[in-house]
Amino acid sequence: MKLICCLGNPGPEHQYQRHNIGFRIGLALVKEHKLEKLGPKFKSILYKGLIGTEQVLVQFPTTYMNLSGEAFQTLQAFYKINSEDTVIVYDDFDIPLGSTRLKPAGSAGTHNGMKSVIQCAGHQVIPRLRIGIGPLPEHASISAFVLSDFTPEEEEAIPQIIKKASNILSIWAKENIQKALNSGN
Repeated sequence: MKLICCLGNPGPEHQYQRHNIGFRIGLALVKEHKLEKLGPKFKSILYKGLIGTEQVLVQFPTTYMNLSGEAFQTLQAFYKINSEDTVIVYDDFDIPLGSTRLKPAGSAGTHNGMKSVIQCAGHQVIPRLRIGIGPLPEHASISAFVLSDFTPEEEEAIPQIIKKASNILSIWAKENIQKALNSGN
């Protein structure tokens, strides 16, 4: 079984914020592959089903971004899913809007949700797909920026960003991280 953990903040008021691009990508993946909702469990909304021939869980933590690791670690431990069979999907203002960066491991950088995941997991060897939402405007507050909605012009690009990220995740689920890395990451 593989686990895709999509980071964001729960609630309709956060739906279109930059910080929730991970949720939006996950929801598109759920819809595309017609995954079944398991309901609220493990401090998350969960979906389960097949991507190709692989059994996949898609997790949307309901803990809010800064405590995402609690939900991730609880679910990963319950299903005994190895770290190499997981991927965390989240926003990153350090890379340009629309860019994606898939990595097998690394630090959390400035992302508090990923910091929580690493802290709860106890290690940094967790694959992640970072989605560019930047650049952070000069003199801007980080929290105000990531909690802001995309501009109408930026929103026009979001369907293509979601499609690109969903494709990377589908390849990762069906194959492995190396194939996904080679897919145009």
